[in-house]
Amino acid sequence: MSTTGSFNGTATISCNRGGGGFGGSCGGFGTDDGTPFYYNMVRDVKNTIYYHVVVGMPDDAFRQDVYIRMGTAWNGFGGDPAAPSDSGGDLGAGGGGGGFGGGCGFSGNGCDPLGASNNNAFTGSASGNPARVIMAQVLETDPASSNAKVNGTQGTFLQEFTKTQYSYVGNEISANKPMIKQTLTQTNAAQGNISLNFKADMSGVKYNNNSTPLTISNDMNASGVFVNNLSLTALPGGGTIDSAVFDMSTDTQPGHSTVTAGRYTYTPGSEWQNGDPYSAGTYNYITGGFNSSSVNYSKYRDPSQ
Repeated sequence: MSTTGSFNGTATISCNRGGGGFGGSCGGFGTDDGTPFYYNMVRDVKNTIYYHVVVGMPDDAFRQDVYIRMGTAWNGFGGDPAAPSDSGGDLGAGGGGGGFGGGCGFSGNGCDPLGASNNNAFTGSASGNPARVIMAQVLETDPASSNAKVNGTQGTFLQEFTKTQYSYVGNEISANKPMIKQTLTQTNAAQGNISLNFKADMSGVKYNNNSTPLTISNDMNASGVFVNNLSLTALPGGGTIDSAVFDMSTDTQPGHSTVTAGRYTYTPGSEWQNGDPYSAGTYNYITGGFNSSSVNYSKYRDPSQ
């Protein structure tokens, strides 16, 4: 995202990223698990304000960079550095009065980000407006790990979630849908070799469009494609798997394989305009559905990390 600098002199927080001050440990903000973390607020070329958060370093096996637009004016928040973002959720028990409060204090719903003690309406999980978020997330094999399952000794893994394509409607950002990619290789002396490639590139499609299908392909470098192939290679001396190949671009039956990935729309709710909590929008799928508000996101947290 093209930005024009920090907003209104607000503090930049940089934890575990080297250097002194906030560049070092951030234990003063609570328990510090050593994760590199960066936060500031920026304006884009249209003078709109965004919260900007970076987790991890450029070479880390997990890294994430997110811009979330600040919510519109509500209860005196317009232009205030404490304004809520378009990620949604609840500001806390004192939020209805125009500020943060309750058991979370100034953390707002940040004290319970995955909903261990509250529901998803409080945390904002899956309730934000996706058209107002620009982000990239990478999860991959970690050569520095001592665990053979994740350091590349037995194979490699790469997962990318990028949502970086956007345009403007007037001064309002309008982000496109994401591109999701996964590649997996496994080399196992007892079982055989596995290679998996998956890609769903929706980055050329807006959130109000469910009529543009992805093109079935086997080219991981192409745009606007749906790739799904799996290769199993048996060992010369035998193993627990047989050799097999599936490639959706060549092995599907005409008329029996329809790509519905990305065939959905998002309709915004009234958001912060009617007060706290955030009034989320709705997703509508061309076939089937998924209730993101019912997911128990706290189960994805590893207490040991």
